[in-house]
Amino acid sequence: MDVTKLLRSIIVFLMFRIDWRKLLLVSSILTIASILIQISSLPYPLTQWISPPHLTISPHGKPLNTAVVHLGKTHSLPAPIKVVSLNSSATINRTTVIYKKEKRVSRRRRRTSSVKPTGIVSPPPPPRKKLPRRLERYISSLTPDEALAFAKRDIENASLASHDDYDDDNPELYAPLFRNISTFKRSYEWMEWILKVFIYPDGKSPIFHQPQLTGIYSSEGWFMKLMEENKQFVTKDPKMAHLFYIPYSARQLQTALYVPNSHNLKPLIDFLRDYVNMLAAKYPFWNRTHGSDHFLVACHDWGPYTLKGHRELITNTIKALCNADASERIFIAGKDVSLPETTIRNPKRPLRLIGGNRVSQRPILAFFAGNRHGRVRPILLKHWSDKDDDMRIYGPLPNRASRVMSYPQHMKSSKYCICPMGYEVNSPRIVEAIYYECVPVIIADNFVPPLNEVLNWEAFSVVVAEKDIPKLKEILLAIPLRKYLIMQSNVKRLQKHFLWNAKPVRYDLFHMILHSIWMSRLSQIQIPQPSLDLKSTFSPPDLNSNIKLNSTSALILCWERLCEGERNRTKRKLHRTDEFGAFSYSAVRGESTIRPAPQLQKRKDNGEGSNGAENRMATPMFSVDDNPDGSCTYHDSAAPAPRQPVAASVPTSNLSPKDTCPRCRQGFFCSDHGSNANELKPKSDASACIESDQGLQESQPPQPKKIVDINQPQLCKNKGCGKTFKEKDNHDEACNYHPGPPVFHDRVRGWKCCDVHVKEFDEFMSIPPCTKGWHNADPVS
Repeated sequence: MDVTKLLRSIIVFLMFRIDWRKLLLVSSILTIASILIQISSLPYPLTQWISPPHLTISPHGKPLNTAVVHLGKTHSLPAPIKVVSLNSSATINRTTVIYKKEKRVSRRRRRTSSVKPTGIVSPPPPPRKKLPRRLERYISSLTPDEALAFAKRDIENASLASHDDYDDDNPELYAPLFRNISTFKRSYEWMEWILKVFIYPDGKSPIFHQPQLTGIYSSEGWFMKLMEENKQFVTKDPKMAHLFYIPYSARQLQTALYVPNSHNLKPLIDFLRDYVNMLAAKYPFWNRTHGSDHFLVACHDWGPYTLKGHRELITNTIKALCNADASERIFIAGKDVSLPETTIRNPKRPLRLIGGNRVSQRPILAFFAGNRHGRVRPILLKHWSDKDDDMRIYGPLPNRASRVMSYPQHMKSSKYCICPMGYEVNSPRIVEAIYYECVPVIIADNFVPPLNEVLNWEAFSVVVAEKDIPKLKEILLAIPLRKYLIMQSNVKRLQKHFLWNAKPVRYDLFHMILHSIWMSRLSQIQIPQPSLDLKSTFSPPDLNSNIKLNSTSALILCWERLCEGERNRTKRKLHRTDEFGAFSYSAVRGESTIRPAPQLQKRKDNGEGSNGAENRMATPMFSVDDNPDGSCTYHDSAAPAPRQPVAASVPTSNLSPKDTCPRCRQGFFCSDHGSNANELKPKSDASACIESDQGLQESQPPQPKKIVDINQPQLCKNKGCGKTFKEKDNHDEACNYHPGPPVFHDRVRGWKCCDVHVKEFDEFMSIPPCTKGWHNADPVS
């Protein structure tokens, strides 16, 4: 009862005894007052919100890194501690990421925890170019062999590389790494456009269609896995295929059929021979080319020896082998492909531990650790094991060394990584050195380096002969520091081309291996050589008409003229006519035969009316066999003036000494023949096909002769020279100059010809010339 009365009294007091308006006014006043009191206690008055004061900056006497600018005040702070990334792969002007030190976790928790992504984050490669629509229709009408011949002709006529080491279209490619960057780019584009591979479905696991993705022989497994999962290159129609893949694993073959310690490879040889004979009996494709358009990938050391049971398998088939020993006559350089031997320990994280230290954090000159087998490693250990602190040469990595640094840390801390052969010529340390950004030193005679068809191994590796092992340290110390820095930088740029990705990207290891196989297939294609110039193949009406064609039409026209007269050797033909400029083509399945379309011929009267005058308005096409009298209705007129024949240029055999002199042909002064004018050099037939607009026009008259005064002072236009000279004093060693273009890229300056790069412009101007030759006042010549 007391509680009820108390609640009633409280409710009555709140509802009828209190004036809520006055209470709200008092509370608002107190709130505003408290806010003003707090603002007055702040370090800056309230007026700074409206009119901020001027900035005060410390004088020049103090270093800028010891002062922090505030509004109205200046506080001095101690110099901050610089944070330097220990990863040499980090590029300039990138934010340094600092990771917290992780606590030690037990192995059981580590296995159950989620897998972290790898630290390598590369930008996506540029999208591949699309084939022009018109050219795509034309290529689709050709047989696989005709398409390969068409692509090979275009690849051979690829333009020269640009002056820059990097390409604007393909920033992922670095020109010094390749033998010919222009040929590689064009060949790679054609591979993406037209290549189709048929995979034989025959064969049971584990030898066939079951890749092994771990170990030192994992390259064949990764290629098989990515090839069978690929949708861009794989086709189900064998008639459209350019290549045929035999999907067997040499590692699985050895595991399944080899009897341990028997030293007998005959069961493996017979099994693979019987499989190839079964394919030849079941499918017509092997017997059609005797296996020259088939390829296999084998990384086991015994891979080449398992092929000895079938002669065509050794001589004709394209073999991608890790054991690329040119001395055993199984691996054929130029036809077969040297496969890189990669060691993958975790297939879910193949890019683990990739990267290396900076050059300043590599105190070890050379490092090697491995088993003592083969003919090279015992000699290496005999001369350098525990002999020099700079040469860390071990057998199996000892405990005293592994306690300080692990095997990957040793490679990341070494300038050069020794890669000697073992039982066979190849070694997984070559790819490991590339992964850890260490310059590989290859010691294996008769070894063909991986992807040697396109890569320039002299730019990022050192090759030492087996007989020079006692002088190994002397050879490495003789390499200048500038050259080593270039090679080590090239190794880092090369790294992307040796990576396995779960989903293949452009220019990675899967595409590089497939491209080398593609190039080997192209080398087998024979291209018909042109017998006449492109202009002489056109009829006179086509030459007089100003025909201007785009590059696609010009390419097709050139190809039609090159393939003319190579047909009519198969029974089944598929004729198709389509107009490309003034020509059409007829695609014959099985042979490279393309003939010109019937042209708009003008029928002449056979003495009935106009005495041989040309017919007017006779636009319909006709053939010579189907041309009866009275089939043409035309307007009679006077005959035009006869067309003057064009005299063919006959090469002269008895040239004068003046014509053979290179100085006279360039228009310079010659001590034997005096001064001479510049002469136009004739263009080859291949260049006439590419320059379609110029090839279809009439030849221009030669330029007027330019007489050179031998006593007149001239300024040399060669790069790096700039001296004044007279032609009478000019000789082949008078000028010191740079024949190559200057390179300005990524804050680095240098000359491409001598491969010297510096950072400062004064150092760039002081780089000595690398070539001697004639002074040249004409920049064109």
